[in-house]
Amino acid sequence: MKSIRLLLTGIFLIIIGALVCGASFVLMGFDFSSLNTSTYVTRTYDAGTGFKNISVKGDTEKINFVLSDDGSCYVVCKEPEKNKHDVKVSEDCLYIDNITSNVFFFSFSVESPEMTVYLPNDKYTSLSIDSDTSDVYIPEDFSFGDVNIKLDTGDLVCNASADGYVYVKTDTGKITLQGMTPEALTVITDTGHTVIDNINCSGKAEINVHTAKVEMRNVNCTELSSNGHTGDLIMTDVIAAGNWSIKRDTGSVSFESCDAADISIRTDTGDVAGSLLSGKIFNVSTDTGKVNVPGSSEGGKCDVDSDTGNIDITILR
Repeated sequence: MKSIRLLLTGIFLIIIGALVCGASFVLMGFDFSSLNTSTYVTRTYDAGTGFKNISVKGDTEKINFVLSDDGSCYVVCKEPEKNKHDVKVSEDCLYIDNITSNVFFFSFSVESPEMTVYLPNDKYTSLSIDSDTSDVYIPEDFSFGDVNIKLDTGDLVCNASADGYVYVKTDTGKITLQGMTPEALTVITDTGHTVIDNINCSGKAEINVHTAKVEMRNVNCTELSSNGHTGDLIMTDVIAAGNWSIKRDTGSVSFESCDAADISIRTDTGDVAGSLLSGKIFNVSTDTGKVNVPGSSEGGKCDVDSDTGNIDITILR
């Protein structure tokens, strides 16, 4: 009886709370801006020119890069009144820092912070971004040497070119990279859906995920390495001059019009299916899955090992 009374009391309190919230929303005319505890302002921060490197430390603001019309450099921030940024040029680097990102204060607002970086030139030696929930957009107007981007739940879209070392790491944030010619490419994410498109990598491309889906299209590299847990790997027109080293647990691996000198694919329950551009010496094994592969011919090794996954590979001639 006591537990029943507690249950009924809990249900009653939930109903009362819902009625109070509903009545409050009606009295506000469903204008949620009246709940704001933080006032947003737009500030423009002027910066010097003559820098070759860019370093951005953010928090939750949406970050965009724009080529300025007049050759000047400035940063426009829509930000809480109490939350300011520090913008300066020092030792050949443009530094943009959310100086209150590490200071805790509670606020509520229906508005969202934004940062737009207006750059005077289209080519820079390096770009570094370290932020939390920021969505980052880098247009094709720019090119960089090295790129180092670390986000938590923020999404990244980078259409800019890069010809140095590219390193991207997120937790749940989605990643889209396209139009690059890097020396080496490293992408690490937990659950962030990843798209790699139109990449010509002169070195190793390494894509490591946990449960994230990975799509690769029109990618050339010296070596491809990809490890994952349950995330599928889908490849189209992916060519490696050297070897593939691919591992998935329950995630499937599929490829269309792809190739590599040597191929190694390992899954547990994930299926392996696709088409290659040249013949291979096949070494294929599965416990309970079905197997359909061509006969071995001259070419590199193609080792495929799965526990319960099906294996279906064809050669395009």
